[in-house]
Order: sequence, then structure tokens, then C-alpha cells
Amino acid sequence: FAPTYYNLGIIQNNLNRRQESINYFKRAVDLNPNYTEAFFSLGITYREMKKFDLSKEAFLKALELDRSYPYLKGAIRFIKNSMCDWENYEEDIINLETDIKDKRKVVTPWQGLSLFESPEIQLKNTLLFPEKKTLKLSSLISKKKITIAYFSADFCEHAVSHQISKILKLHDKNKFEVYGFYLGSKKDNKLEEIKNTFDKFFNVNNKSTIEILKLVNDLSVDIAIDLTGFTKSNRYEIFNSRCAPLQVSFLGFAGTTGLANMDYIIGDEKVILEKNKKFFTEKIIYMPNSFMPTNDSQIISEKKITKLEEGLPEDSIVFCCFNKHYKITPKIFNLWIKILNSVKKSILWLNDAENSTKLNLLEYSEKKGLDKSRIYFTKRSKNYTDYLAKHQLADVFLDTSPFSAHSTGCASLIAGVPIITLQGKSFSNNVCSSLLKAIDMRELITTNYSEYFDKAVDLGNNSFKIADIKKKLKKNYLKESLFNSKLYTKNLENAFIKIYENKKNNLKLRDIYIK
Repeated sequence: FAPTYYNLGIIQNNLNRRQESINYFKRAVDLNPNYTEAFFSLGITYREMKKFDLSKEAFLKALELDRSYPYLKGAIRFIKNSMCDWENYEEDIINLETDIKDKRKVVTPWQGLSLFESPEIQLKNTLLFPEKKTLKLSSLISKKKITIAYFSADFCEHAVSHQISKILKLHDKNKFEVYGFYLGSKKDNKLEEIKNTFDKFFNVNNKSTIEILKLVNDLSVDIAIDLTGFTKSNRYEIFNSRCAPLQVSFLGFAGTTGLANMDYIIGDEKVILEKNKKFFTEKIIYMPNSFMPTNDSQIISEKKITKLEEGLPEDSIVFCCFNKHYKITPKIFNLWIKILNSVKKSILWLNDAENSTKLNLLEYSEKKGLDKSRIYFTKRSKNYTDYLAKHQLADVFLDTSPFSAHSTGCASLIAGVPIITLQGKSFSNNVCSSLLKAIDMRELITTNYSEYFDKAVDLGNNSFKIADIKKKLKKNYLKESLFNSKLYTKNLENAFIKIYENKKNNLKLRDIYIK
């Protein structure tokens, strides 16, 4: 009975037992070779295991069986992007956008952030995803402290936890009661560290939505903050059903949630441009500097990592990009090739990748006239402090578009490596611009591909200019607002107090500007 094996596969996946999950999905398709849903789930599980070739194979088999299966077309394009397989790229993007305009469910909201430049398309796509809920309101209960609750699947070793851990420690416990709700299943040292910063911590991974709603209600939470959005292991249904009188989307998902019951999203004037506010269903909390929280006590390993250890040529100009490979588009990669061919002794240093991804990148480079020996792949660092130290070997970080560096951008700036970014239209595209503005390095923000190219080549051909801009970055790191966790926490708390007071006084929801 194939559905039994399929259901067992889903359960094993939810328990992070990926190989057992694969075995059950395979058994299901052995019994029923026309089981589209099982092939689709097989593709997702292989993707989570970073076995991209097998993922693509399973998705394509599902496509043979049902070309209109929900979210399948987007999954195929996304896995191809993860492999840097750009065949029919532009055509696929246009077709996906057309499907979205025709209200077809073809791309998940998370995948949409890296596929589409337009915030309007991102909104239309996201609105197709969640179950429609009517607006539900609830009242505040007057008490001495404002109760805030953070929900995340990423309180473990993860980019989100690196960004927000210091802020959680700094919350004023005289004004706020701070709760943590953990939606994930991974347990590690980072989880233990973050767990101890909350007044109360709840592991709700195995609780149903109804159970979580009841728990939050019993605790009289005033403001619920979603740090996960539509990313992995999300539980957006909790917010869609309204668990608290005030609900805020923050950090984990760089776009609108499209949820009727999500009251606010935390941004800034760089990531959410005034003209693009209409593409957000939430009201905007505009932070005064960057929306991105940071850890100003982050340590860089004192380990002296050398180019030799990393397998890089000693006399090279190192252009790096440690963003995930799915963020690299053919358009941006073509620009990088042009930059490398214009800067002698320059190399491109990328994240480690599955063999198929490496092969695709190297073959594409050769076709476009770049010697493939100029592309290097780093090994995964054992810990975050080593990862930061390794960054310091780079001369310039080349950002991606339309999904810019987020936590990776912060890591680069902490390590003192300048980033050249391309300002765009969407929240996800402008995060790096927000970081650079907040650290007063606006000269690294470009507005078109030509300007991006000129800036990179100018720096690459002038070691004195690289030294000067690194010197300025180091100076600004110490004095500018981006890496000031105490100031950020104060601004964030002011935002929470403002929306609380507005709700308490029965004022209409409106954008909030924190000065």
C-alpha cells in the first residue's frame, strides 16, 4: 500500500531522518511508479541532503507524470540554480512569472526571493501560498511588563542565531518579559546558549498549531515575533491564525508574508523603498539605521589562516563570494568573468559545492572565455570564528543579485572585507545596501552592472585603494551604528513599545518610524 510508505517517509523527514525518509519514498514509488507526490517529496529530501543531481532527477520524473503539480516548476528551477545549471534560465523565469500572474502555484515564497527581482511579483507569488484567513483581532491584557515572544526554527547554529543572539541577551528585563518558542529539532551548543537568554523557553517542535495557540494565549503574550517566515521548518499557520494581539515579521524572511494577521514587518528605508511599500501587506517598522541586528562582541579566530592552507595563489587578488550558489545568476556570473578578465592575477573564491555544481561552474567559465583554474572553492569551516578569519584572505567580496548577501554580508564586514553590491528593487536584494549604508560605506553600493564592473576593476587593479577602503571599513566598524548591539536593542524596544501603546490606545495600524 504505497501511501503508507509515503506517510512514513514524511514522518521520517520531519524527524530529520533523511536517509530513512528516502528509503520509504523509494518504496512508495516502487509500488506505484505513477506516484507524483512521492517523487516530489523524494526531490525535496534529496535537496535537503544536498544531493542535487538526485533531487533534479526526482523532480523531472514528477514533471513527466504531472506538469501542473503545485510548486514543481519552481522546485526544478531552484534546484538547477543550486547546481548553477543555467540552461533556459531567462525563459524559465519569464514562464514562472507568467504562471504567477495567472494565479498558478509554481514557486514557494522562499524560492521566489532569489528568482524574481520585482517586489510586485514576489507579493503576488506569496499571496498564493498560505491558506486564506480572515483578519482576527485580540486585545491586550494590562500588566507591568510587555510580554514578547520570539518564534524560530533557527535558535541552533544558524545565520539567524548569529545575528540576533546578542540582542536577546540585551533586552531590558525590567520592561519586557521575553519568551522563546523553538520550532526546530536540532540541538547544539548554540541552542543551549540562546535558550538561557529567555525568561521562559518552550520547545514546541512536536506540538500542533492548536496546542501552540493555546499555550501562547495562556501566557498572555502581547507581541509575537516570527523569525522564520516561509523558510525551512516554518510554522506560519501560528501567525496566520493569530497567536497574539500584535504580530511582527522579522529577520528570517526578507519579504512580505502576505498574511492578513501579520501586523508589522521590521525593515529600513533602504530595504523597503517608499515606492514599494504597496507590495507589503504588513505595516512597516522603519529602523533608523539598518534593520539587521548584529553581534558587536563577535570574536574572530586568532588562528593565522594562510592562502597556502586554503590552496590560493600567494600573489593573487582574491574576489570572493560566500553566498549560497542558488543566489548566483548567469547574469551576475558573466559580470564576474568580465571582472576577472580585466584584473591580472585575480581569482574567484566561492563556497564549497557538490561536484555537479563545481563542474557546471567550471564548464560555463571555459565556454565564456575564463581559465577555469582561476576559480577556487573553499572548504567548510569547523566553526564561525574560523569562518570569519578565513574571510580576511579576500580582497573584495562580490555580491549577488537579485538576492544579496545577508548574514554573509555581515560576516564579510566583521572580517574587514569590502563588499560591492548592486542595489535593486526588493527587500532581499537590498539587504547588503542597508548594511553598507549603516556602516557609512555608500561608495560600495552600485546602481547598475556597468558601475558594479567599474568599481570592482578599479579596486582589483589598485592594491593601495583596497588597503585604503579596508582601513576605512575597520575604522567605521568601531564607530558607526551597524555594529552597536546596545543601540540596536534600544531602538527595537522603542519599536515594540510604540506598537504596544498604539494598540493599547486603539489606534489604527500605521507605519512606525524609529528615530
